[in-house]
Amino acid sequence: AAVAAAHGERLLATPHNGISLAISLTPPPGGRKPSALGAALFTRLCSGARVVAAAAAPKKVGGLEFANYGAHHDSYPTAYITAAAAMGIRQADVDLFLKRFDKALGEWKKVEAPRKAPAAVTAEEEAARAEGAT
Repeated sequence: AAVAAAHGERLLATPHNGISLAISLTPPPGGRKPSALGAALFTRLCSGARVVAAAAAPKKVGGLEFANYGAHHDSYPTAYITAAAAMGIRQADVDLFLKRFDKALGEWKKVEAPRKAPAAVTAEEEAARAEGAT
């Protein structure tokens, strides 16, 4: 809960699930997709975490239509990430996951500065470059 709160998120209530957790994901300004956080965790060797975001369109599976396929609820109001403990997990494993999650979440939340367009090259600069190339 402390890691989530440090980034403006919250631990979601899952009273009947004692081995996993879910944390809200509020995308930062700039249009970063929630799935980018899942990818960042994967590259940090955190497997098993799953990002769930609203689907753009319903999906049909076996003739049944799902409004938000893969989610635990058809109309959950925010994206979220889940992580589960496995048999044999140790406290050190949990601590390492939380450290990596904290760093990845902070980087995902960071607002990137807009990229500057390359400066226009003046005619004098172009002529100087051409002279230097000969």
